[in-house]
Amino acid sequence: MSKSRTQSALDGLKRRSGEDLSLVVLDSVETEIKNLHLGIQNKIASAMKNAVEIGRLLIEKKNELPHGAFGDWIENSNLGFELRQAQKYMRAYEFKDKLLENSKANSEFAFGNLEKALSTVKTPSSPSKPSQIKSKAFSDKKRIKTLKTEIKALEIELKAKKKELEKLLKKS
Repeated sequence: MSKSRTQSALDGLKRRSGEDLSLVVLDSVETEIKNLHLGIQNKIASAMKNAVEIGRLLIEKKNELPHGAFGDWIENSNLGFELRQAQKYMRAYEFKDKLLENSKANSEFAFGNLEKALSTVKTPSSPSKPSQIKSKAFSDKKRIKTLKTEIKALEIELKAKKKELEKLLKKS
């Protein structure tokens, strides 16, 4: 078997200097591995931040569109992903604080699995499915509609009471 070039060069230097230089090479390999690893971690963190930002932008867009139009907008846009991925991005934004600080989530995300990354940060009180998020949004919209109706009824009642008060003031 032939020796590697590096090993041959080390052997030659060892003979000339009388020192074992394999530790020096090992240190440079360790340094290279460490630097590459840090580079990966930085890129993962950057990608995670990008996923969260995409989620924020999608939520903004969804809030701008009429009810039910978001899915069509995703389908007809040229974003490069479908509604299911958009929902994952929006969930990433929803859980951004926990997601960005969670090393296990970063590890899952590194292997391209945003859904698994999200599953590492969910809390029992948090919605765990997009349908639960939709359901909450629907119940919020229903509550808003109810409150608007109640306010309108109160405004009508207030108007009637003002007229009654004006009549009483004119009489006195």
